Amino acid sequence: NGATVISLDVGEDDIPFALATSGSGAALYPFDPATMSWQQPVGLGAITPKQVAAGDATRVYVLDTGGGVSRLENSSFVAVGALPAGITQITANHDGTLWHCDGASPNAFRFISERPYQATVPVPNVTSVQRVASTAYGNALMLVQQAGASQLYTYDSPFLFKTSPSFVPLANGRVLQNPQVTPGGGRCFVNVGSGIVALLFCTISVALG
Repeated sequence: NGATVISLDVGEDDIPFALATSGSGAALYPFDPATMSWQQPVGLGAITPKQVAAGDATRVYVLDTGGGVSRLENSSFVAVGALPAGITQITANHDGTLWHCDGASPNAFRFISERPYQATVPVPNVTSVQRVASTAYGNALMLVQQAGASQLYTYDSPFLFKTSPSFVPLANGRVLQNPQVTPGGGRCFVNVGSGIVALLFCTISVALG
């Protein structure tokens, strides 16, 4: 239709999203695999787009040229106020995490959208993190500047998985399980008062009284 693509991304569910400009301005174009066609564009409002990042069809973000991030919600965009300004690149995951960088500091940043909560992931002995790619909470690839040259770093989390949804209390109110964990997988969580402890591949006996 004569549109010029600015950015394209595909989520975990294999649904592409494209940012493109045409005579009527820039918009987000979702793709429908069932009909193999691009759907009606979603207007961006006052956003001047730079990049789209899709974790899946329910987690679609747009980075604007000013370094702000907005999320697609109910066919319109809402600014993610918990994120700082000055972001230069983003990557979204289906588990609710949004990795990003500012292109200037030696850090990558991992934002948990459900909480919301942001963690800084420093990369030692580098000048800056230029790009970050990720497929889940616990892994990332980072393109960095180090000693005047580009280098690629990998990140592996010491945690096995990220529990985005709320924990579900069982009948006794102390042992918790997460709905993302496969039944019978041997993972459970215990509220010890000061926090929640993950117990892996174990059998627990609980005294009820």
